[in-house]
Amino acid sequence: MKKYILNVFVIIIVLSVCFPVQAQDKTDGQNYYNSGAASFNAGKYLEAEKKLKSAIAVSPDNPEFNKLLAMIYLKMENYDMALQYFQIVQKLKPGTEKLTYFLGRSYYGKSNYAAASNLFARAVKKDPFDSSSQYYLSLSLCKQERCSEAVKTIDESNSAIRKKDILNSGYLNAGMCYLKKWEFDNALEKFKYVENNAENKQLVQNAEKLLELTNKQKQILLKPYNIFLKLSSRYDDNVTLESDEQEAASEESDFVAIALVSGSYKFVNKKNYQIGAGYTYYGTWYSDLSQYDLSANILTGFAKYKLDNFSFTFDYIPSKYHLDSESYLTRHQLKPGLTWNINQYLRTGLTYSYYSNDYSDNDDKDGHINEISANIYYSLPRQTGLVFAGLGYEDMTASAAHEYYEQIKANLGVSFRLPWELNLGIQGKFYKRDYDEINPANPVEKDYKKYSGNISCSRKIYYEWLKGSLDYDYTKKDSDTSTEEYNKNMFTFSLMASF
Repeated sequence: MKKYILNVFVIIIVLSVCFPVQAQDKTDGQNYYNSGAASFNAGKYLEAEKKLKSAIAVSPDNPEFNKLLAMIYLKMENYDMALQYFQIVQKLKPGTEKLTYFLGRSYYGKSNYAAASNLFARAVKKDPFDSSSQYYLSLSLCKQERCSEAVKTIDESNSAIRKKDILNSGYLNAGMCYLKKWEFDNALEKFKYVENNAENKQLVQNAEKLLELTNKQKQILLKPYNIFLKLSSRYDDNVTLESDEQEAASEESDFVAIALVSGSYKFVNKKNYQIGAGYTYYGTWYSDLSQYDLSANILTGFAKYKLDNFSFTFDYIPSKYHLDSESYLTRHQLKPGLTWNINQYLRTGLTYSYYSNDYSDNDDKDGHINEISANIYYSLPRQTGLVFAGLGYEDMTASAAHEYYEQIKANLGVSFRLPWELNLGIQGKFYKRDYDEINPANPVEKDYKKYSGNISCSRKIYYEWLKGSLDYDYTKKDSDTSTEEYNKNMFTFSLMASF
């Protein structure tokens, strides 16, 4: 009997100790949650994250604790972690308010627009007055280029929602979706509706800008032909032959007139693929040094295919050059290329070129060139400018061994949009050429390094199709042979017309 009483006494003591501890744990978890919620509402997300993790450590199966931590991650744009904790909430308490919407937001943030649109559609079906789900459903459909479905979703939305800015925001997004698909008339219709009906001034301004952009793109992209004309007058203080970098400079200055006429026509002109052909004429005429007059007739056949963020191109470019009215060079070029639009700001490209060269008066230089180049472009925010860089490698195989060479090329540049519709461009280039052998008939070292820089300032003149530009170019060539070295400066004024 005494033993029985002793056991009961021990059990009572244990229970009296454990229950207060469990109650204290729950209180501590709730305190962490309340403090974390206050930090969340104050926008202190890192602090809130820390406190909610402490709350969940105490009560890992509390759906409210997990939901708030997921909301914190959603605000921090950590969509993987947000999805993880919303899925925990789904297991703990499937009927949690707006859970389907928040799951959709997590998938939307991860760019899984198909999964997001399915979840938003479920949320809208459950609650037709859920304007947030309605809005993100249209966005998700637009991201998948399901523009007509997005518009239908907006049109079929509840009348209570249609009175809000959700309708105009949805139409604005749908218009941008149509614009991306080259459905310009549908895009213009949506932008015009927003311009005429939105009460929000920012929406009206956005619609006006998009209307202007759409009209310009419609005119440019749907036009099958392009014509470009450039007339230039240049002063060159040390004339060199433009098409052959290894020639020594003349050490004479001269004025030169330059003309370039180019045109192309797209026989097939679709959003994702184009096929066409073009022709370019280029000519220079010197006042005194007519032996440097150069002309080029260049044909181009081109094809382009776009797949998502990638573009594949292929060009065939046969050309014929004349120097001082005499045949100089016949060239054929094959040029496949790949471009990747990484995001709205960053673009990169890789190009391979094969050249076949036939010189009329120098059989030693006949041969072929293999060239590979990589380029990267970064568009500055608000379309204020462009930063670009490139690196290339060239290998020349000629009829004569002393004309074999390898060349490295690099360039770096930036362009800015300035006030008064001015455009400023600055670019630097570097070349390093190494020949395999020395010509036994003329035993001089021809290896060289060349540096060049360009500053250009341009603006339109009265009309959108007419521009003027002023350019300054500096070139310095270093070589082990003094006769191959030179410096030169060029000042050029140009008028350009595009149709």
